[in-house]
Amino acid sequence: MVAGVTESEAGLYTCRASNLFGHVDTSAAVEVVPPGSVRGGKPAMFVSRPDQDMAVALGEDITVSFRVTGDPKPQVTWMKGIRDITNSQRSLKETFDDYVRLTLKRALPSDAGTYCILAKNVYGCDRSFVTVRIRQRARSLTPSGGWSNLETSTILRDIRDQLERDRLKGT
Repeated sequence: MVAGVTESEAGLYTCRASNLFGHVDTSAAVEVVPPGSVRGGKPAMFVSRPDQDMAVALGEDITVSFRVTGDPKPQVTWMKGIRDITNSQRSLKETFDDYVRLTLKRALPSDAGTYCILAKNVYGCDRSFVTVRIRQRARSLTPSGGWSNLETSTILRDIRDQLERDRLKGT
């Protein structure tokens, strides 16, 4: 929040960073609100932060959990580099009160790196960083001769039947 601004300073602002390899732009919309309308709010803030470093097996889900607070309720954005991945095809964002869980499905080698989680509202923003390492999956210790489909079907049927019996006992 910046004091002493006028309506004429509202608008879209763009910042450009450039070097020998090219340039990148980012933009932000600036809204000017009347002074009396900003009372009682609280800036976005992490109540609990996600782990800073995590290792995930190739093909497993990358899951980051944390709590954010603020009034109005903060918007949460998940970034990898300069890319917003919050609503990508493999991403899932779940919220309950101030609890947030971000999931990136089926980790790929290219998912390794540092992610930024940004929580923001009109009163301020907070950010947290998570570095993800992708490790190769452990090899299965099950002999390749393994179980037959008939054995697997029988085991699954027995498990399903037991779950149904347990469910009926609980009601």
